[in-house]
Amino acid sequence: MVVLYTVMPWEAIWATGQEPLAVVAFSGRLLLVRPRGAFAEVVALLSTDPQDYLNPRWYPGALVPLASHPGEPARST
Repeated sequence: MVVLYTVMPWEAIWATGQEPLAVVAFSGRLLLVRPRGAFAEVVALLSTDPQDYLNPRWYPGALVPLASHPGEPARST
């Protein structure tokens, strides 16, 4: 039996053959995202600030824009 204490969703730890997940920096926060073309769907917010979890921009399922050029960091709109 294994007990794993983590804030990461189980899909990020035990791959199930679904779409790849990535960690990106966006507006000063780390987000676990699933790429969706020019956007990324938020899977989880990785933050130690409780106020971040009250912001609907970071809710699971929200879309954030990805960088338009490789190597360019993601920007908020």
